[in-house]
Amino acid sequence: MKRTELNQLTDEKLVQLILDKKDPEYFEVIYDRYAQRIYNKSLGFVKNKNKAEDITHDIFLKVFLKLGSFNFNAKFSTWLYAITYNYCVDYVNNEQKNRLEIKQYYQKKISERETTNDSDILKIQLDRLKVIMDMLLPEEQMILLVKYQDALTIKDIELVTNLSTSAVKMRLKRARDKVLQIYKDKYSHNVI
Repeated sequence: MKRTELNQLTDEKLVQLILDKKDPEYFEVIYDRYAQRIYNKSLGFVKNKNKAEDITHDIFLKVFLKLGSFNFNAKFSTWLYAITYNYCVDYVNNEQKNRLEIKQYYQKKISERETTNDSDILKIQLDRLKVIMDMLLPEEQMILLVKYQDALTIKDIELVTNLSTSAVKMRLKRARDKVLQIYKDKYSHNVI
């Protein structure tokens, strides 16, 4: 089959061909369709281009290895976003844990040396929204990003997160409320 013909096939048909024929050319079409979106999603989590590239490749490797578990009950893109979501949340949680351990280690070393407060050196000015988003938990960031950046429906978010409709709506509400509260607390005294 020619590449132009392959590009006309649905994701689900391509997955079936990959599973039936074991031809990597079919997976290349899937990769080409989704690589940029997965990279952008990863970049939204890690905010580092090199890490986002690595995560994108890791996700596609995972997708390729798990392709046999795709059950064709949902759209392939939803299944892919579920894997991406879970991988990114796990990655960010592990990164935060590692950073916390490193920070605690250096704080201990600094306090042992009785150095002065370094907070003035570490001040960084960020865009207000980025500051607020960075204050959210990874799960809160992700649910807001998939809803407002990726424009997923509540139903799609349910499939991606394995949550019920009411749980998705409640988490969205809580995340929005938290963003508004942080904004009020940090910026209400400033002129917009």
